[in-house]
Amino acid sequence: MSSLVDTLEHAGSLLLSGAVACYVFLKWRERQRGRMADSRAREILEKAKQESETLLRESRLAASQEALKTREQFEQAEVARRSEQLELERRLAERESLINSQLQRIVESEQTLSQQKDTLDPRNSARETRSCLSSRTGPGRSWNGSRI
Repeated sequence: MSSLVDTLEHAGSLLLSGAVACYVFLKWRERQRGRMADSRAREILEKAKQESETLLRESRLAASQEALKTREQFEQAEVARRSEQLELERRLAERESLINSQLQRIVESEQTLSQQKDTLDPRNSARETRSCLSSRTGPGRSWNGSRI
């Protein structure tokens, strides 16, 4: 019976050793899974961080391109507006020049007419005097217009 007890003790110690080994193995496996989960979580976080940085760079690039496009459109509109303004100023200057030349011709014409009037005035004043006197001094009238 001693051998049976020894065998049972030996089996019990083997069973206990096996249980301890199983416990240690399960704990090791659990730690490994925890490490793997942590590692996987770090990988996922790193990948998400890289993707967010990539998206941020792409968004900034898109915003910069949109701002550049908007600036170019504004500059084109500004150039068009300036061109239109210059054209309007040119047309206004042409009109002003035309009006000034017309005014100059009118002034010259007035001066010419005034000179012609002054030239003709002495002759006309004598004629007008005679014509006024003859119309007033028609038949039956005196030079001051009263009836005779």
